[in-house]
Amino acid sequence: AARAAIWIYLAAMAYPYGHPSKVSPGCTRQIPCKASETAVLVIDVQEYCSRAGQGVFAGTSRSELPYFFDRVDQTMVPNIAILLKAARQACTEVIYTVIEALTFDGRDQSLDYKLSGPLFVPKGHSSAAVLQEIMPDADDIILPKTSCSVFCSTNIAYVLRNLGVRYLLVCGQLTNQCVESAVRDAADLGFLVTVVDDACAAKSAEEHASGLHNMKGFARVMSTKDLQAELLEQVQPHTVGPVIRPKRSICYLNVAYDQVYGATVIQMLMEMFEDVGANTFELQVCNVANDAFPNCNDFDGFILMGSVSSCASGSK
Repeated sequence: AARAAIWIYLAAMAYPYGHPSKVSPGCTRQIPCKASETAVLVIDVQEYCSRAGQGVFAGTSRSELPYFFDRVDQTMVPNIAILLKAARQACTEVIYTVIEALTFDGRDQSLDYKLSGPLFVPKGHSSAAVLQEIMPDADDIILPKTSCSVFCSTNIAYVLRNLGVRYLLVCGQLTNQCVESAVRDAADLGFLVTVVDDACAAKSAEEHASGLHNMKGFARVMSTKDLQAELLEQVQPHTVGPVIRPKRSICYLNVAYDQVYGATVIQMLMEMFEDVGANTFELQVCNVANDAFPNCNDFDGFILMGSVSSCASGSK
């Protein structure tokens, strides 16, 4: 019952807080994601920084850093694979970041990366490849980055806005470095962030715990199992054919005086949207002259029928 109440509450919200500028006291980030407006962000799980004896760990054996390599192989990667499977079933976007320069000599990298070893993968090098166990699908997005936070050296914020993403599920490595930097930036940019605890890795248990502690002020922290369940609850049943997206609710707001013409427009609109293959939606008719003015938080969009003068002359 409690979970059902949360979903009813979430469905009634628009951002989901009505509007980003008007978040009521008592609102919380501890709300379920909406799968169709969510992206999974997999950070730097690539050949360059995940294998003993190669890449950034070229001079490090497995026995010298057992916690990290065991965490990557036995916990992080298997859980990311589980999360990605659930995300794709729920029609959620998947985005990968990899450390990779835009040039062959790395001159475009951040000063921090140049001073950190350097952290450097030349453009097009095989070390930028995502690990085989969680390989991207053909249409997934891969963003090469040259800074700790992906939001500093890529156009990810622009991409997420264009995809209609409001919720971000973040996993990868290192928990207390690139993951934490991305989470902080995403939260400040207006995304609702969830960190997938057991789908992240750091060089030590202490550093992993420290990163999670810091991110609790910016994100939900959840397990793969719980997020898997949250996403799969939203899977739409379908047979052969295109993926069925959640149905949206659109308000047809009639502010015209010619009610006969206004009624005709509804059928014209539905035929037009059907002709262009638009996603299905429920159309709720509101006549401004007779009905209560609609609450914008109850709808995903509006179709306005009437002229500017019609709107201006009405008391509402």
